[in-house]
Parts: sequence; C-alpha cells; structure tokens
Amino acid sequence: NGDIAKAIDLNAFATVLLVSAFGWWAVWSVLRIRGSARKYFDLPMWAIVLLSFAALVFMVARNLPFGAALAP
Repeated sequence: NGDIAKAIDLNAFATVLLVSAFGWWAVWSVLRIRGSARKYFDLPMWAIVLLSFAALVFMVARNLPFGAALAP
C-alpha cells in the first residue's frame, strides 16, 4: 500500500533488500543500455553467498527467543 514505515516495521531486512535490489537493477539497466554493464556490475560469488547467509541468519534469528524484536 506504499506505507514504508509499516513495511520496515514488519520486515526491515526484506524492505532494505528489495530497495537495494531495485536500485542495483536500475543502475545495471542504464549501464546495460549504454553497453558497459558487464564491466562494472557483475556480482561476485562471495557477495551472493554473503547476502544469502545474511538472509538465512535473519530468518532463523527472528524466530528464536533472543530475536523477538526482529519479528513483526
């Protein structure tokens, strides 16, 4: 519904990840149109692994007693 504050309150990690992914995609699209995206925006494997690990840790932590503040 466009309520950014409520989206962040319900799931801050997903909100930040989606905004970041959209920004990355927008910049990549402009560079792709110009023909230079391949040089600057190849996401290295370590970054993919790091983001996946961070998402996994967040999903597990928010369901444990010490991570109750992360849950909606």
